Amino acid sequence: MSREIKFRAWIPKELESGEYEVEYEMCYDLAFEDYEPINDLLNNQKNLMQYTGFIDKDGVEIYESDIIKTDYGNMEVAFDNRKGCWSLCNQDFQMWSFNVDFTKKEVISNIFKNPELLINK
Repeated sequence: MSREIKFRAWIPKELESGEYEVEYEMCYDLAFEDYEPINDLLNNQKNLMQYTGFIDKDGVEIYESDIIKTDYGNMEVAFDNRKGCWSLCNQDFQMWSFNVDFTKKEVISNIFKNPELLINK
């Protein structure tokens, strides 16, 4: 089984005053044909998200750090190095959900755009 290798990044917008806005710009589907520009773009990029290869119930591509609505509250998509798979975790990375059928879940945002959605009340 093969999957597309894609990334997206949230990059702070610089204002004319030299300050930065809180919102981030999205760069979709970074291509690897032009290595140098991508290398410059990703240098020291902390907000890089990898495509999981899964889509949600509405056909939306699921990326690392997306927030997914579940029966147990909102959870973040993360890669668990111990298990070697994409999983869902709570805000404290203490509760993990494995063997997730992502096609039955819904992406509602990501942790950069709406971090408050990950806080379950």
